[in-house]
Amino acid sequence: MQFKPFTLMFASSALVLSLVGPITALAGEPVVAPGASAAVPAEVTSPEQRIRILLSAYHDFPSRDDLLAVSPDASSILIDLFNDESSRPTLKRRAIDALGFLSDDVSQNFLVYLLQNDAQLETGYVHHAITAYSRLNGEGSIAELERFLQHDDPQIRLTAVSAARDFAGKAGQNLLESRLKLETNELVRNKIQKSL
Repeated sequence: MQFKPFTLMFASSALVLSLVGPITALAGEPVVAPGASAAVPAEVTSPEQRIRILLSAYHDFPSRDDLLAVSPDASSILIDLFNDESSRPTLKRRAIDALGFLSDDVSQNFLVYLLQNDAQLETGYVHHAITAYSRLNGEGSIAELERFLQHDDPQIRLTAVSAARDFAGKAGQNLLESRLKLETNELVRNKIQKSL
């Protein structure tokens, strides 16, 4: 009997599923089907779980209005999700990103805290914090961007270039023009030149 490749692939997939059972989420994180919107199922009642679902959607990042519709204290919930040791790194990064849309003191203070403690953070979180802080503060983020444009890690400098270009307006352009004269890393120089 000769099998076609598709038949073998289907049969092997069916065998794996029969052995391991249905695929479930890890650490209590909800599963959102690919292509699903950021809508939250009605049966989920906890604000933390509802925001967790909004952040785990494959498409459509939740808007400020989506987050505040779940809870007027969305910032604190996002921070709790970031600090929760059981939260996966992807969820933590999305929580940082979401803080950049909430213009309240809680979000602002936490993003400042992350940036001031960047040496103790995983580098990926620093990238997201730079972007979120700059989105939230626009031209008011210049002092922090200037500091990160001088960072030892060229990847951090690349993120600071993007944030200055995308969120800091004319002040960001001026900052990039000044940094171009000092930057020695070719990749960072090229990104600055393309951003001007």
